[in-house]
Amino acid sequence: MLPSENQRSRESNEANSRCGQPSRWATVPAVTGLAPNAPPLASLHEVSKAFGPQQVLQDVSLAVDRGETLVVIGESGCGKSVTMKLLMRLLTPDSGHVEWDGRPIESLATEQRRTQRLRFGYLFQMAALFDSLSVAENVAFGLREQKQPDDRIAAVVED
Repeated sequence: MLPSENQRSRESNEANSRCGQPSRWATVPAVTGLAPNAPPLASLHEVSKAFGPQQVLQDVSLAVDRGETLVVIGESGCGKSVTMKLLMRLLTPDSGHVEWDGRPIESLATEQRRTQRLRFGYLFQMAALFDSLSVAENVAFGLREQKQPDDRIAAVVED
């Protein structure tokens, strides 16, 4: 069962994780009137994930509405990055399911998932920079992956 809107927007929530202190998430409330009665932009439904014998997440549910910002905070190794990777379908859950706009991600073709991911901004713990590239090359990398025109890449890097 997903937390109520009041719980999601006004309180921190706990995820069942392997640590003594569970990961917590909080969402900044959405701007009102963006899409009333629309399904959450992204949601996890009773998702579990283990790596070998190590259970990282168990039965985690959360939802992010349009206009909300999700922040996941917790001790090292408590499943923060795993939660985000599951939400972006960079990992597949062992049980439960992930939805974007109320649609199960597994119903989308690989190219559709790739295109839909571009709607989200996410940053992992270590910022996922390539230490072998300059700052400008790191900035340009994602834009090249999105097949942005060279003049657009140059403008963003210059900025």
